[in-house]
Amino acid sequence: MTTNPARLTPIEIGQEVTYKEAKLTFLCKKLYQHQFPKENITTEVQEYYASVPKVYPDFNGGWQPHIVFVDEIIEFRDER
Repeated sequence: MTTNPARLTPIEIGQEVTYKEAKLTFLCKKLYQHQFPKENITTEVQEYYASVPKVYPDFNGGWQPHIVFVDEIIEFRDER
């Protein structure tokens, strides 16, 4: 069993990790996080989420909506 199936090369960016093979990496500081309540999501989207609970798990057999993050970019690496 391999611990690196994608064969990517980890490298440091700030005090975090990116990969040498990445063309563009952003190191961000989280400023805010909010999880959307299920009842505020349209019925069509709720039905979609419910049809694929493994993609949006609540870890109790159901689903949960996405979480939105607002970040500040504090460092980036551009190898394009």
